Amino acid sequence: MKNPGWVLWSKDEIRLLKKLYKNTEAKIIAEQMGRTAGAVRRRAGKLGIQNKQHCPWSKKDLEILKKVHPTEKFRVIAETLGRSVKAVGAMAIRLGLRKQKAAVPWSKQEEALLRKLYLHKSCEEIAEQIGRPVRATRMKIFHLGLRKKKRKT
Repeated sequence: MKNPGWVLWSKDEIRLLKKLYKNTEAKIIAEQMGRTAGAVRRRAGKLGIQNKQHCPWSKKDLEILKKVHPTEKFRVIAETLGRSVKAVGAMAIRLGLRKQKAAVPWSKQEEALLRKLYLHKSCEEIAEQIGRPVRATRMKIFHLGLRKKKRKT
């Protein structure tokens, strides 16, 4: 956005800045106000307003990040914590967090047991006995092309 020159901040603009700055990126506020992101950051600094994205991480925020990081996308975590995606990613790296590992390949013994149990047990029972998630068990059944024979009535 081009800088139209130095312009005084109105009371309404300052009120809006105070309302939005804590949880909204400076770039978005700047577009809304017709100002540069730099001008928004400078005015917020002069007013003593801190943006959540530039605040230290609280213990609660770190706990949330650690809990949901393995399964949740950075975008969702960022929205939840009121931080940028980059901030969430950087903190995850700093904490040494890793996403869930790829699925462990099925062994020949597990596949054989699955084939044996499939005719007489439910998917949930098989998953529990093999020690695999139900969803993974269903997917393996599908990929192996297993079908239960329909009972004649």
